[in-house]
Amino acid sequence: MDLAALDKPETADLGHELARASARARLLRAKEETKERDRLPLVLTTMWRDAKKQAFSLCENNATGRFDWQIDTAEAEFKHFKPTAAHIFKALPDEVREMGECQDDNFDVYIETGADGTTFNVKFDYEKAIAGAMHDLTKNGGKLSATADATVVSVARLV
Repeated sequence: MDLAALDKPETADLGHELARASARARLLRAKEETKERDRLPLVLTTMWRDAKKQAFSLCENNATGRFDWQIDTAEAEFKHFKPTAAHIFKALPDEVREMGECQDDNFDVYIETGADGTTFNVKFDYEKAIAGAMHDLTKNGGKLSATADATVVSVARLV
């Protein structure tokens, strides 16, 4: 029998208090992180409004088949939540995420993570689809078809 063990108190009140304080802080941090994660789709939707205008402007002015959307999550001022590329993809606005998930090989969306871990580059590639769009726009003897005219008008309204 260890006589020194008999002299020790059965519980360490200070240890329990410290553990409870840490547990409370961890639970609070987890709750705040969940709130921040739940806010990510709204943050990206707000950022997408401006990026979408830039994308259409770039297409119209430069006839490009690619667009890079730079996202800096530091703007969201998250304290606890550190989004990953997977979080970003899941939280993208529906139209962007659907473009990335579609089975059509003419469209691609992928995400690169910046070295700092707070910036992401959402890359849109629709170069392969341009030939089909050009065919649709010119199939009536070099003139824009009525459908193409309607498409151009509806795209202009989106922006």
